[in-house]
Amino acid sequence: MRKKFYFFMLIALMSIILSSCSIISKKPLISEPVVAKLIDSQTSKPIEASKVFLQSDAAVYFTVKTTDLPKDTVIKVTWKHLDGGTEIPSQLTANGSGYEVFTLKKSGELFPSGQYEVTAIADINGSLMELKEQFQIVAEVKATHLLNPVTAKAVDSNDKLNPLDVTSRFSQSDPVVYFVIQSKDLPADTKVSCQWVYTTTGDSLSHELITDGSRNIAFSLKPENAQKLPAGKYIVKASIITDAGTEMVSKEFEIVE
Repeated sequence: MRKKFYFFMLIALMSIILSSCSIISKKPLISEPVVAKLIDSQTSKPIEASKVFLQSDAAVYFTVKTTDLPKDTVIKVTWKHLDGGTEIPSQLTANGSGYEVFTLKKSGELFPSGQYEVTAIADINGSLMELKEQFQIVAEVKATHLLNPVTAKAVDSNDKLNPLDVTSRFSQSDPVVYFVIQSKDLPADTKVSCQWVYTTTGDSLSHELITDGSRNIAFSLKPENAQKLPAGKYIVKASIITDAGTEMVSKEFEIVE
C-alpha cells in the first residue's frame, strides 16, 4: 500500500514539473504591433496608441512586443508613404522579452500628409515573422476657428475664462499652467484636442473636449501628487478637424527651477 502511495506521489510530482516547464517555455516571437503618439521612455511600451497624426507632430512611434527572442535577433522595419511611394528602412538587434520601438521623425517642419504603412520583419531561428500596421497623417490648414493661443498662470473665475498673468516662463513652484485659445464659429459638437509635449524627452499628455460657437477654451497642465513639473522646454498644441483639413495652433513655454 505504501509503495502504491509513493508511486502516485511520484506521478503527481512529475506532472507538476512537466506543467511548470510548459508554462515557462514560450515560443520566440514578435507580436502586438502598435502605432503610438506616446511611449514609456523606460520600457518602450505604448501609452497612447493612435492611427491619426498631425503633420506637425514631433514623431510617430511603432512598437512591437518581443517574447523570448534569441540573442542578436534582427528586427527590420520599413515605413512607407503609400501616397508618395517613399520608403524609410531601419533595423535593430533585440533579445529576450519586452518592447522594442521604432521612430519616424519628420525631415522638415511638417510630415507629408497621407496614408502610411509600417512593416516589421524578424528572422527568428530561420522563420520569418511579419507584422504590419497602417496610419494616417492629416493635412493642416491655416487656423480660422482657433485663434490667439496664450499660456498663463491663471484664468478668471467666471465663464469667460480670460487668461490672467500671461507668460511663456513658469516656475516649478507654479501650481498650474493654462493654455487658452479663442474659438470662432465652431460647428456643434466640435472636438478640440490638446497635446502638451515636454520637448526635452518627447513625452506628451493629451486632453480633449467637445464645444461649439465662439468662446475662450482653457486647458491646464498640473503636476501629480504634489510633485513638480520637470524643468525645461515645452510646447502645447490645440487642433480641430474640419472639412478643409486640420487646424492647429501652438505655444512654446519654459518651466524653470
